[in-house]
Amino acid sequence: MRIKLLRMMRLFVVGFTLMLSFVACGGPSEQRKAMEEAGLVEPARGSPEAAAEAAFETWAQRAGTPYRNTRYYVIHNDGTFATLRIRAEFRETREEPWLEHNAEVECKKVGKQWQCESWMYFQLTQKGQQEAGAATATTWAVHAAAATAAPLATASAEVEATATAELMRAKLSTELKGAGSIAFRSDCDGNWEIYLVTADGSSLHNITNNPAASDFFSDWSPDGQRIAFYSYQDGNWEIYVMNADGSNRCRLTNSPAEDTSPAWSPDGQRLAFESNRDGNEEIYVVNADGSNMRNLTVNAAWDIAPPGWSPHGLWSPDGQSIAFHSGRDGNNEIYVMDAEGKNPRNITNNPASDWAPVWSPDGHRIAFTSDRDGNWEIYVVDATGSNLRRLTYNLVDDQGPTWSPDGQKIAFDSGLGEICVMDADGSNQLNLTNNPAYDHSPAWSPDGRWIAFVSNRDGNSEIYVMDVDSGNVLRLTNNRADDEGPAWSP
Repeated sequence: MRIKLLRMMRLFVVGFTLMLSFVACGGPSEQRKAMEEAGLVEPARGSPEAAAEAAFETWAQRAGTPYRNTRYYVIHNDGTFATLRIRAEFRETREEPWLEHNAEVECKKVGKQWQCESWMYFQLTQKGQQEAGAATATTWAVHAAAATAAPLATASAEVEATATAELMRAKLSTELKGAGSIAFRSDCDGNWEIYLVTADGSSLHNITNNPAASDFFSDWSPDGQRIAFYSYQDGNWEIYVMNADGSNRCRLTNSPAEDTSPAWSPDGQRLAFESNRDGNEEIYVVNADGSNMRNLTVNAAWDIAPPGWSPHGLWSPDGQSIAFHSGRDGNNEIYVMDAEGKNPRNITNNPASDWAPVWSPDGHRIAFTSDRDGNWEIYVVDATGSNLRRLTYNLVDDQGPTWSPDGQKIAFDSGLGEICVMDADGSNQLNLTNNPAYDHSPAWSPDGRWIAFVSNRDGNSEIYVMDVDSGNVLRLTNNRADDEGPAWSP
């Protein structure tokens, strides 16, 4: 059976080579009629599914290989490149059983036409393995240009690595379907805009589309329906909100000063933000409709909103308190005040620089970055200012802590571009990225399984998603510009 399967794969390669530039057209085949009778949706004319279907049918006819129950699934489609899975049952003779296979197909759009690329990967499905037996459960790497096929167990290291990477990419993309969206900023259109990409990378949209000015993402509303951001479109930085699809944009502030870094209150009714309208940086709050704006800090020193590393950077989870860092004591200290601006208290009280406070999901602790021991390290302190603990002890700088949604782990930037994760007490520290490139800005998915991050491992800053347990990575963006600041939708 193994020899027959190899011969079948070689026949596939020869046929598929002839179909590299095949464009889906013509009348429905017997296979399409069977699909219609079975109640399956026929691939839309001119779609990558249709191109793959036409090429697949032509190969099967040339090879004389019987097949049935064909399905076409889009794993990834960004409008230029697409990855599809073809699932079908094969058999060589009437005496042999039908064996179900998956094939991964890469397609590219040239002009208005989709063309099938040269690399394909075949693997028996779990059902096919059960029917064929474990000895036949082999992954096949097929390259049309070379007209060769070989099990990965005997293929070259390059073929094996390529096939494994492609199969993993397809697996991750499938697992990430329905995992929400990731907002980020990009200058791929010549200025900074806010983009939205689905977690599996299948859909990417510029949601600000404002070529005249730069727009910076800041925070998702708690219900995931709106986005707060700041924009320079009126000649200075102002606070705006819009629907998550970019519609219904509303300007909340109107000042000649700079208003930046808006953060939603947990109930979605207010936004806190940073402004220098009174001559120095202060923390302000405004209702979500732009009314009732107030200066909460009212101090001659700087009072600064935490960077947008975490959905719990400014407001406590219960909405009763606000954390920020302040220079009112002559150096950066972490302060906590009531949500109305009353009762500000210094919870770090150290001559070093303490900054970037981040609330734990239960609101009991605050993680922050400090150089009190000679270099930047991660610390945690109770919200009352008691029980200070140092979590990292590294010769390199550790900064930018962000809590996992369940509060059990903390991810952070380490050294010259690695993303690490540790238990909330500082134990079990693990380098997740372990890559010579510059990886930074981790953002947890709501279920805590994934981390979105930024990396220049492919030449410039792009958005990636990583499985926290396995470390497997899926690249979401692919352009020559820089993509920064990923934030997962709630």
